[in-house]
Amino acid sequence: MTDTADAIIIGTGVIGTATAYEMAKKGWKTLSLDRLSQIGHGSTAGSCAIIRMHYSTFDGTAFAWEGYHYWRDWRDYLGAVAGEALAEFRECGCLVMKTEANGNLDKHLENSRALDIPVEEWDSAKITERLPIYALDRFAPPKRMDQTGFGEPTGGALPGGVFWPLAGYVTDPALSLQNLAAAAKRHGARFRMGVEVAEILRESGRVKGVRLTSGEEIHAPVVVNVAGPGSSH
Repeated sequence: MTDTADAIIIGTGVIGTATAYEMAKKGWKTLSLDRLSQIGHGSTAGSCAIIRMHYSTFDGTAFAWEGYHYWRDWRDYLGAVAGEALAEFRECGCLVMKTEANGNLDKHLENSRALDIPVEEWDSAKITERLPIYALDRFAPPKRMDQTGFGEPTGGALPGGVFWPLAGYVTDPALSLQNLAAAAKRHGARFRMGVEVAEILRESGRVKGVRLTSGEEIHAPVVVNVAGPGSSH
């Protein structure tokens, strides 16, 4: 008998598991597929897991600002059960230097202020006061390791930076995926690991489902491809 779902989600990284969770909460019967044997063993697990809200586009900034609140209230967002081990969000702040290459962060500041995101401009004296170990030497333009002068200052000093006090990082990105998957399962989401999608099936110009490398077909009217680096294969 052919397996079916309302939506097939290819990939169980942070985008894939979050998609499964949000869709399952809304009543979709989701089936997540991944060629890896365990959830949380892909590129997300090896990421720095930095949670920031400084982006040069307004939409990107708004999206990240919304996401920050989910990470901050992680247990409530997931509806986690008592005693469940959860990844933690550490709110340590993030300092980004102003350079000509990033437009002195003018767009980032504009977007943050438009959304009432806490942000502080620090001049070089403020940076030295708060982070005395920080060197403000310029190293631009970038050089390859085999070029003369690689790693040496090029003269002058950076004028300052921008500090986002609410930024931070997630202590265990792999665990955060396990948390999302557990929350999705509580809403009926299914996961199949160790299976690889070979083809996205179509019928009459519409998505019909997927075919696995084993030859098995799974049918669904919606297929979401969030397989990260493997998305194009």
